[in-house]
Amino acid sequence: MLPADEQGEAALLLLAERLTALDLADRAAALLGQAAARTNGTARATLGLRQARLHFANGDTVASQAALDASAVAAIPDALQRERSILAAQVQARLGKREDAIAALKNLGGAGAEALKQLLVELQDWPAAASAFAGQLRESLPAAPTLLNESQGRLLLRQATMLVLAGDEAGLMALRGDYLTRLPSGPLAEAFTLLTADQLRGLADLPRLQRELDLFRSMPSRLEALRAGGSVTR
Repeated sequence: MLPADEQGEAALLLLAERLTALDLADRAAALLGQAAARTNGTARATLGLRQARLHFANGDTVASQAALDASAVAAIPDALQRERSILAAQVQARLGKREDAIAALKNLGGAGAEALKQLLVELQDWPAAASAFAGQLRESLPAAPTLLNESQGRLLLRQATMLVLAGDEAGLMALRGDYLTRLPSGPLAEAFTLLTADQLRGLADLPRLQRELDLFRSMPSRLEALRAGGSVTR
């Protein structure tokens, strides 16, 4: 099946999506690979990228790299090249070339920023992740003394989580001083208060310790909700 134009390419991508939805990702990847091999230029790069993503999502990193290599062409649109470069860096990270992957994403600047942050979290490089998220925080939050809305509060809570995992007490104190009074009362403010509180001081702080332990037990699901843009509840 050869997509002769943009409409044919779109139809093929739609077919691949439907096969994937039916748990036939292997067949979808094979279809995309065959089509990519029979075309050239931007269509080849687009189909190959989609094939590589399917392999990557299925955990076949080697096949994902092979699909990117086979569909590499010159002179494609910048946006498409950035998407391929981001996936290539993610593949490198899974293949153990972490420093190369991080460098590649940094070289992409803003286009690679989100993928870089996700990669640093996956690598559990918490200091670097906190530094990367801090840049987004500065760009996303309004100037003081404006109160933060829920989505902005989630960004703030995510940054506090990164700093806790990094063991950055100075960063937590600074974050608390800058933003605690700008959070409306509610679950987000309570979680932020717990995450940025001073170190425990004896038996009097045992109730707070229990609250913090409860918070950290739920941290994986909370982090996933924050990354997905969901809400945070008690």
